[in-house]
Amino acid sequence: MARRKGSINKVDINHLPRGVSMFKDDRARPFKVQHRKLPVETFKTAEQAVARKAELVALERAQGVEALSYSRAIHADVTAARALLPVGISHTDAAQFWALHHPTSGGMRVQEAVERFLVAKHASSGQAPDAAATPHVQDLRTRLHQFALVFGQEDLSDLTGEILRRWILDLGQSPRSITNYRGALQNFFNYAIRRHWLASSPIKQVFVEDLPKVGRSDKHALTVDQANAALAVIERERPQWLAHFALRFFLGFRSAEAGRFEWQWIQPELGRVYIPARATKTGDAWSIDDVPPRFWALIQPLLQDQFGKSRTGHIAAPYPREWDGCNGDDGRAPVVGLKAKILKEIKHKSWAQNTTRDTFCTLHMSAYRSAERTALVLKHRNSQTLWQSYLGTLVPKVEARRFFGDLSTD
Repeated sequence: MARRKGSINKVDINHLPRGVSMFKDDRARPFKVQHRKLPVETFKTAEQAVARKAELVALERAQGVEALSYSRAIHADVTAARALLPVGISHTDAAQFWALHHPTSGGMRVQEAVERFLVAKHASSGQAPDAAATPHVQDLRTRLHQFALVFGQEDLSDLTGEILRRWILDLGQSPRSITNYRGALQNFFNYAIRRHWLASSPIKQVFVEDLPKVGRSDKHALTVDQANAALAVIERERPQWLAHFALRFFLGFRSAEAGRFEWQWIQPELGRVYIPARATKTGDAWSIDDVPPRFWALIQPLLQDQFGKSRTGHIAAPYPREWDGCNGDDGRAPVVGLKAKILKEIKHKSWAQNTTRDTFCTLHMSAYRSAERTALVLKHRNSQTLWQSYLGTLVPKVEARRFFGDLSTD
């Protein structure tokens, strides 16, 4: 006889299908159904339990695992939310906005977040806790302390892109400085996201296109004759600084990098100059084996004489008072600084901060016509930027190679 429509076949409780089981006590709903990670369901009869298990299996086969989590309550909630949201705003957008204003940090103040970030940044730079901060960390500290002076007592989650944009523009700084402030804030907010203090970064709403355009900075490269004359003055007036300026003129070091440099990192036996990870901004070791012959010619004697005999300790950086000049021991008679003597010799009115680095870049690219080769010496990521910045300052190849002591003609 055929089974009537709506009836349920009798189930043998001794042979229940997988996922259906029976409690051993005398409870009112003794049959339970388990399916994946769904909550356990209980039923009065074995037939009801088996039918529910079959329903779940069929639903999963037809619509996938995600369909199992559907409930009428969730559907009603989504429908109500959809009616409240403006056109074009998704539920994900709404959820991210909510998370941004309800951070897991429990309403952390900007001042506390900034201090935590700076401590972490100092530690990640490889410096000891009581050691001086690296130039990069010092720059972040200066900019973020200024930021915290204004917003220190605000909740981190209350800051928006528009608030940050107005603050940056109201600083009244140059376009380059404004861009650097945005970079510092981006660094800070990225850390806040990693620490789960925020769900998204408000600085992402401050687009570069909304800020003053940064023009290309003027270059202050010396000519080959002027660079040679400057080195001659240094060798004559302050020979103890010759190694320092050799790093700057022939390897493109910044003044601060050359000031931290140690004698033992010059390794003529290996034909290279080596900088360990602890001394670099990025925490990566840096080896330069593309060292021009003239660098070795200047350095080799210094490695043997009184200034480099032990080959240990830092190479002396020019102190501002001796570089710029000072008063003599009697407090009246002025002592002319090295900078003034160099400027007089090369017939220049000023010495820019990047003069030696600009000179290296100009002459190195002039000598080898390879932005990639110059970028490798500088540990510069973007060789295209070098072409764009220095293409208009190039000098004849032969002159530039002669400056580096490279007499090859290829």
